[in-house]
Amino acid sequence: MADANCTQIHSREFIRVLPLIVALERIERPTVTNLATDTGLTEKELESRLQALQGDYQVLVEKSGDAVYQVASWGLLPRHPRSEVERGVFSVKRDNPQDEQITFDIANNLLRIYGHRIAYTAPLDTVKLIKGFSGGQLRLDSGGFCANVQLSVVEYFQAEHYFLVIKKSQETMK
Repeated sequence: MADANCTQIHSREFIRVLPLIVALERIERPTVTNLATDTGLTEKELESRLQALQGDYQVLVEKSGDAVYQVASWGLLPRHPRSEVERGVFSVKRDNPQDEQITFDIANNLLRIYGHRIAYTAPLDTVKLIKGFSGGQLRLDSGGFCANVQLSVVEYFQAEHYFLVIKKSQETMK
């Protein structure tokens, strides 16, 4: 039975708005045209998803005078504190808190996995993200150690977003 005090996020509904969330984070000037191009959604679908973000997740997205969308409040969606973003450290929020914790450390170019029985650190360039039917997996292959970490759909999209952030940060460093 669900706790009445907890916010319930249903994965099927969340998957519909997730591409828009990622696009709002990733695109430098998220206008309707840029968002439509990035997400493949029509203007009407974008408006519907923006309303769902506000209604279902209390995310407040404002449109500036020059038609650029900006997230004013992330509402019920957890966000990393600014200090983690500035440091380049991102953690995948696991569906089950008992699962291994996964942290991307961009500043040191490392992936860290730790849990009850495992603690492992690997260079980011030895980690692959593989999409599956109902989520995906992180595949690690470093120094004779090989492992797969299963990810739910939501966890996969978080990891995919972090890989895009990593790629973008590496491109700006070149």
